[in-house]
Amino acid sequence: MNKLGHIIVGYLTAILFTALMYFYFDWQIDIKEAVIIIILTYLFCLLPDIDHPLSAITWHFIGISILGLAVGYIAPAEINGTGLMVASFCLLAMTFVCARFLGHRGPVHTVWAGAVFAFLLYFIFWDFRFCLLSWVVFYSHLAADGYLFKV
Repeated sequence: MNKLGHIIVGYLTAILFTALMYFYFDWQIDIKEAVIIIILTYLFCLLPDIDHPLSAITWHFIGISILGLAVGYIAPAEINGTGLMVASFCLLAMTFVCARFLGHRGPVHTVWAGAVFAFLLYFIFWDFRFCLLSWVVFYSHLAADGYLFKV
């Protein structure tokens, strides 16, 4: 499936999942959380393709990393740019390793990789709702590719 197909499937999955969580578990979402969900859905519906050197998510992450390194470098003294530079470098290194050394539809195209990537979001947002939604959207990519039960 191509990028547009994964984006469509990812957003439809996110809308359905968010609606079900609202009706069954009374998840309340404000505007800030809705924006976070929109961004995470975009990233996680394309994330399994980070192991392909020409994929959109690979180039998005390279651009974000370079921008983060530049902003962290020129950040004023009262803002700690070192943390941004370290995070940007880690994202750049992970993207390079995945795109260069992992085969397409290899270890990144698994349920466990999605679970690890989604769990890492907990240390950013301190909210498991974003982790669960991101994992479901990641899995929608696998389902659209026909890897429903690949572990």
